[in-house]
Amino acid sequence: MVQVETQHEATLITLRPNCSASWQSNRRILAGVLALNCLFASGFVAMGAWLVLPFMGLELVLLWYLLRKVFGKLQLQQIVHLDGASLLIESGYFYPERRWCWPRQTCSVLVTVLPHPWDPLRISLSHQGEEVALGRFLNKEDCSTLLAELKRLGLPVRQFSTEARLQA
Repeated sequence: MVQVETQHEATLITLRPNCSASWQSNRRILAGVLALNCLFASGFVAMGAWLVLPFMGLELVLLWYLLRKVFGKLQLQQIVHLDGASLLIESGYFYPERRWCWPRQTCSVLVTVLPHPWDPLRISLSHQGEEVALGRFLNKEDCSTLLAELKRLGLPVRQFSTEARLQA
């Protein structure tokens, strides 16, 4: 997901992975699985097969762990802040873990076109040999939106291809 906000002379571009479910939705899924497990567990316990209870509990703990891990990975966020003189990139999961601040005049956008038509563009911001990849988690349409926005903001674009042909 690409979100662009313009305030006075500064532009803020926020990049996030597409996340279809909130943590509340995940909790509802866990509650549904718990209710279904309790229904089946009561039948097994009534027949005297109480040993299924630890396994049903283990299943819930494993499901909670996996949902939490995937949801945590989907909280990655990259913020690109452009003003008249500088370019600031912040990247992190729940708070900015990495930060780059460069002068805007010496920055450029590097675009790598991949050979398969379904592959998204690989977009990076570059400054004197240092390169920061942007939006590796974005789909093809979001990458095109990001590239169009960076072009609109006046950053020079260099395009590369893994094959001998380039796209415009």
